Amino acid sequence: MAMYEVFSHPELRRYKTSVVSKASILMLAILALTFIPPLLVVYRSYGFWLREATYREQPKVAFKKEFIMVLDVQNDAEEDSVVYSTFQQYNNLLQSRLRIPIVKAREEDPNRDGKYDKLNLDIEVPMLATDRVVGAKLLLFFYYRLRRFSQFHMESLAYIEYSSGVPGASLQVFGDLSLQQKQLLGHKGTDKRYNF
Repeated sequence: MAMYEVFSHPELRRYKTSVVSKASILMLAILALTFIPPLLVVYRSYGFWLREATYREQPKVAFKKEFIMVLDVQNDAEEDSVVYSTFQQYNNLLQSRLRIPIVKAREEDPNRDGKYDKLNLDIEVPMLATDRVVGAKLLLFFYYRLRRFSQFHMESLAYIEYSSGVPGASLQVFGDLSLQQKQLLGHKGTDKRYNF
């Protein structure tokens, strides 16, 4: 049995929209959620399957304007010491040997990164004509802070010691302050174990 076409009529439907529509915004949101969160996870995990890593950070170090100074002095008859400290109780204990110096302290930041790189400390001690200085000991107190991975706060100390058989009138010291880490630092919150 054969079939015959009796009538035909084409049908045309047109749907129009602008570039910015709810459908295009939804499509962009789905596309962004497909790529951006995995990239953030990879970035924050500092790499997949990481077994060991190290990093370097320049700490923020500030001189606390606190120090203890002991000068070994030879007189005509005996050896003695001259002391000064920024701690009042220590000065009260050793009043007979106390000499009050002129102290000038200046911290410098030559590379302007907001962290001090250099400390210029000038201590001038009034001495008697018979005093001959043959040794010096100096304890300088610093505030030491790391912020990048570990929130680490610590009071630190620089120890300077010099002795000589020949008396001298001045001493210049150049040195570097460094942290020798023997334990892991805390990674949550602020680590203040050594802040005293």
